[in-house]
Amino acid sequence: MTELPGKTLLEVIETLSPGEIVDIGMDLRTHLSEFRRIPNPYPTQVWGASGGEWLAPRFHYDWDMPVFEDVAAFHNWIQSVTGQYWPLVQPKVEKTFAKYHNTPTVFTHGDIAPHNILIEGGRISGLIDWETSGWMPHYWENICCVEPNRRGPEAFRKVLEIALADFGAGEGDGITQASETTFNHPPWETMSKEEKEWY
Repeated sequence: MTELPGKTLLEVIETLSPGEIVDIGMDLRTHLSEFRRIPNPYPTQVWGASGGEWLAPRFHYDWDMPVFEDVAAFHNWIQSVTGQYWPLVQPKVEKTFAKYHNTPTVFTHGDIAPHNILIEGGRISGLIDWETSGWMPHYWENICCVEPNRRGPEAFRKVLEIALADFGAGEGDGITQASETTFNHPPWETMSKEEKEWY
């Protein structure tokens, strides 16, 4: 196994110039576009890179996600697991569901974060931690890296803004809210201040 050169973006982000931040955003955009061209042996199937179940911390930390025949089946599963909270979630996901219900899947890293991006000479030298990767709905990369990093370094939010410009920005917000219900509480934005403190 060859070790990739560089340090994580998390380690060097405070030392980078604005120009380097833009370069890194463009590099990441190129990488993500190339990933999406990796063919799925079963074009409609939602599944992990290893050919089976897949890890989705957005939905749960303790179990792997099953394989889904297509994006529509994944959406139906989301509806089923939201249970009593579906009336709160439905208005948020309707447009995304309708747009992608019958679309092919694309190869996705699934955990784009500063600690998983290696930097050498102000450019991306590699991406690490592929356990969440697989063929997913078009919007999946977006919700897996934007929401967890909303409170991250401003420079990384700029990297994501550049990198994800063509990848359905904002379309996965309702899916994120649906995922929150699998932790046995209502979507975060619907909770009162007291409920947020409780959870």
